[in-house]
Amino acid sequence: MSRSVMRKTSGLLWVIISIIMLSMPQSTYSIHANDTAKGTDHIERTTTSMQKTEMKAEQPVLANNVSTESKRMTTISHKIIAKRTNQFMNKLVQEAGPNNKVKAYDSKNELIQSFKSISTTALAKEYVDFYYKEYNNGLYIIPTETPPWFNKEKEYQTKQLGNQHVMVIQENQSEMHGNYTIEIEFAYENDQWKMVSVNHK
Repeated sequence: MSRSVMRKTSGLLWVIISIIMLSMPQSTYSIHANDTAKGTDHIERTTTSMQKTEMKAEQPVLANNVSTESKRMTTISHKIIAKRTNQFMNKLVQEAGPNNKVKAYDSKNELIQSFKSISTTALAKEYVDFYYKEYNNGLYIIPTETPPWFNKEKEYQTKQLGNQHVMVIQENQSEMHGNYTIEIEFAYENDQWKMVSVNHK
């Protein structure tokens, strides 16, 4: 082989080797850079995840937003019980003239409406319908005995049915009715106590 050819071949070989040598560090750097980028990203994501977990763990557990304060119970006094039951009976037994004609009222509806501050309309109607008759010329009371009733001089029990409802229970005795139990429900409406129902046993 001639010297010129050998020189050309040798020169070409060095060029190839130089290119290879130059490309290797660049390639290695590229891979290293990619790995480092990926690793850094992974570390950042892991750190963020851990911070979120720590923040979540540090958050206090809130108690249920349920008020522990109980509703103030509205109680009824003995004075009110005695007053309402007495008013009801006085209103029920109306003064009458000849032939038992009622003097103060001309109709059942008028008499029922007069119970407004004492009892519910439904309870008043129940008793008025039983003890009165209405005719074209006026209202008449039916001669009969009064119902077994509450005696304010004797003992009784009260049972709280709700925040504004109370049941008054009394065991009583009379010559006319013998032994009986009366249950009277009261309700607190519009800042006053009213009778809601009456049961006799």
